[in-house]
Amino acid sequence: MSHTFCCPHCQQPIDLETSFVQGVEKQLARKYNDHFARQKSDLARREEALRQDRLLVQQQTQAQQNLIQEAVTAQVRRIQIEARQKARAEQDAVITQLQQDLTEKSATVQSLQQQELALLKQQRDLEEKQASLALSVEKKLRDERAAIETKAIQKAQEDHLFHAEQQQGLINALTQQLTEMKRKIEQGSQQIQGEVQEIALEKLLTDTFPFDQIVEVAKGVNGADLIQEVCNDYGRICGRIVYESKRTKTFGGNWIDKLKSDQQRHSGDIAVLVTETMPTGMPRFGLVEGVWVCSFTEVRALATVLRMGVLKVSEVQTASENKGDKMQRLYDYLTGNEFQQCVQSIVRSFQQLQLGLAQEKRAMKRIWAIREKQIDAVIDSTTCMVGAISGIAEGVILELPELELLSDDTPEVLT
Repeated sequence: MSHTFCCPHCQQPIDLETSFVQGVEKQLARKYNDHFARQKSDLARREEALRQDRLLVQQQTQAQQNLIQEAVTAQVRRIQIEARQKARAEQDAVITQLQQDLTEKSATVQSLQQQELALLKQQRDLEEKQASLALSVEKKLRDERAAIETKAIQKAQEDHLFHAEQQQGLINALTQQLTEMKRKIEQGSQQIQGEVQEIALEKLLTDTFPFDQIVEVAKGVNGADLIQEVCNDYGRICGRIVYESKRTKTFGGNWIDKLKSDQQRHSGDIAVLVTETMPTGMPRFGLVEGVWVCSFTEVRALATVLRMGVLKVSEVQTASENKGDKMQRLYDYLTGNEFQQCVQSIVRSFQQLQLGLAQEKRAMKRIWAIREKQIDAVIDSTTCMVGAISGIAEGVILELPELELLSDDTPEVLT
């Protein structure tokens, strides 16, 4: 059966089956395109909604973080304020208690003074009564009057003396308490500063003389602050250097005598007083009544020289046992002006060497830094030149492992 027919207008043959299929295909294509457009539009709307949701979540998260940060900041500020208020309240309570104690003591003193005035008034009244009684019965009771007057005067004097002593004792006790409070308050910061210098001195001696034994005298025990037990190369104790650390505004008058007593107590060979304030007329270290006095900056050099002296004395003592006269002369030399001048000269030279070494270190560091910059500049220039040549050679890479090794092995400047 034929599916073609002729067009009545153009007389062209038309295939019915082909025309029907093309119409169906066009209709399906139009429906598919409409469906695809709707899905694409829905997908775009969903993506926009998702983007809006994500932006909202980010804003909410940022807002929560800001709230948390503000809460933490407020909590820290509140804790700081409470801590300051608590410290201020405790301090005010202590001051109030001290003022209250002082007020009570002052009231007690005033009360005693009033009692003394009353007793004096009673004494005057009693004397007047005794005088009146004596005038009325003078002839008859002369002997009794003399005895009564003497006894009354003695009693009044005893009472007056007793109350005066009691009042003076109370005043002295109050004055002593106030002085002790003031001394403790002032001593607090000075004691802390002294302990800091003592700890620094112990660390300095331990680091400088690692083979010696640096012994700290316990707090509350009579004695010096530190004892350096000088040991030779074989670990044998050859002598002791006794140290006392002071960090006050004035030089104490009895420090020397006390340190000499501590030196005898610890069987020390040499005593060293490390003080922040030097004695009057003594700008640098020196020997004062057999005790070496120096500042903290001078103690390292002085201790080094004194330690050498102790080791030398020990060697001479070991080699010259039973030779008391030589040992006495050697001791006189170590405690004399000549040895003091030698020690001062050695310490000054040691300090100059330290200063020169520090200057040389700084100069070498500057030179090394300059050299490193120059080497880096040479390496950078060489690398740029190799790169330029490789570019001109159109992709030919120059292999220079020595240049890479030089760049990797450049030493760092010591700091």
